[in-house]
Amino acid sequence: MSSCSLLSYLVSLPPVALERLYTDSWVAQAVVRVLSPLGRLYALRLASAGGALPKSLVSSWPKVSAGAARIEPAASSAASTRHAEALRQMRALRLLEERAGELCLSRGFGEVLRCALERGVHGMERDGDALYGVDKNA
Repeated sequence: MSSCSLLSYLVSLPPVALERLYTDSWVAQAVVRVLSPLGRLYALRLASAGGALPKSLVSSWPKVSAGAARIEPAASSAASTRHAEALRQMRALRLLEERAGELCLSRGFGEVLRCALERGVHGMERDGDALYGVDKNA
């Protein structure tokens, strides 16, 4: 399945089905992989920040420094376009919500992604046991 067809499929699902899917670490990992590079970066930033950041902070991410904007004004416009597209994609997949002036990852997806960043993907921790035996130091 290509990333476009996976994204199309996920966008077509009802919110309840997506919420259930996003609580699976393998699904969350697959979704992160098919996001645009900027969407992937934003998902990982939000997850590592606890799942939510002020909307004003997220809005400042595409801004180019004043010096660079004088040299290449189109860079600021292109960055803003890519930023808006990444947020649109995440909203379409119901990965991103706005609550009380903050942009938040959806609860299930955010928790699973944060756990994957902190501890690794759930289910993989026992893979090594089959090959090497149980870790005597664990």
